[in-house]
Amino acid sequence: MMKIAAESNNSAQWTEQHYAHIFHTSTMVRRHALVCGQEGPVLGFAVARQIELAWELENIAVASGSRRSGKGTDLLRALIALARDRGAERMWLEVRDSNAVARRLYEKCGFASCGRRRAYYPSPVEDAILYELELAPLHQP
Repeated sequence: MMKIAAESNNSAQWTEQHYAHIFHTSTMVRRHALVCGQEGPVLGFAVARQIELAWELENIAVASGSRRSGKGTDLLRALIALARDRGAERMWLEVRDSNAVARRLYEKCGFASCGRRRAYYPSPVEDAILYELELAPLHQP
């Protein structure tokens, strides 16, 4: 996961300890991670933090050789489905203003821009665009 994140300039760059903490079940912070390619090399991943009925997408990345193959869309849609299944009412995220590829992905998956955080990102300093997705429960016949 760290290698894939390192290949993506816009992905959150976490330490090995941070990634290990995601999979530690006794932590007070509840995180959910989906990995694409579990039966072979990891091709992508998505990590979200659960805060009661809201989920924050913290990181999503696809290996450079697997980009533009739909894996990012599949990961995000699977994460949305998992959140909905677990009773979440909304999902939100922050993304660099200049990250047009990610912003198109989020909008394609139903997220709507809902705000801006000025000078949120360092190196280079850039605004964050806030996105939110309301997660209405799936209707069952």
